[in-house]
Amino acid sequence: MRLEDEPLTFRFKIRQLREKYGYTQKKMSELLGVERSTYTYYETGKTEPSLRVLRKMAVVFHVSTDYLVDMSDTGNSTTGLMLSPYWQKKHIPDDNLKN
Repeated sequence: MRLEDEPLTFRFKIRQLREKYGYTQKKMSELLGVERSTYTYYETGKTEPSLRVLRKMAVVFHVSTDYLVDMSDTGNSTTGLMLSPYWQKKHIPDDNLKN
């Protein structure tokens, strides 16, 4: 099955968004503060991220967590965070996420 034919599952969405923004799996793992193999497992469906990592993904991809977990059809961000301060950082610190 080609990627574009796969249903909009969590693993499909994060892979599609990662490719849209031109990130490698290694870069995503750095931004999220997880091992590269862990991020790969998210994309293959072998494991699911913690809520904290899910929130970081939403910030990186400019989408809501609801969109990532199939609770919304739109990718509108509800985090209210701007990414510009984070583009040059290795990862997004946990203290920059809203509670």
